[in-house]
Amino acid sequence: MYDEAAAMPLRFSQFPPTFQILFGTAMAFLLVANLVFYRILYEVNRARDPSKRIGVSFVSFRFFEVMVLHKELFPGSRKYILLYGSAILGFAIFVSSIVWAVRFASR
Repeated sequence: MYDEAAAMPLRFSQFPPTFQILFGTAMAFLLVANLVFYRILYEVNRARDPSKRIGVSFVSFRFFEVMVLHKELFPGSRKYILLYGSAILGFAIFVSSIVWAVRFASR
């Protein structure tokens, strides 16, 4: 038998407020990590030759190369700490929000 109620898509507003806050916080941390990475990429490209600049189209495949170049070009910079810290926090909060939502839904 086909259950029409089971086929309806979930809306974000249907989730409990705790999940919404956790999920929103996780996305905010991941957004900060993304913005910091593109700032690092901008600084690396500004310091390099125009012929050796890294494009933004497939830059995620060259993430570690960009980070190594940034450490070489700017040894005193601590932006990588902000990048890794916000990415790890965002991912951890995201996973905990999913685990919380699954546990809440199974009640």
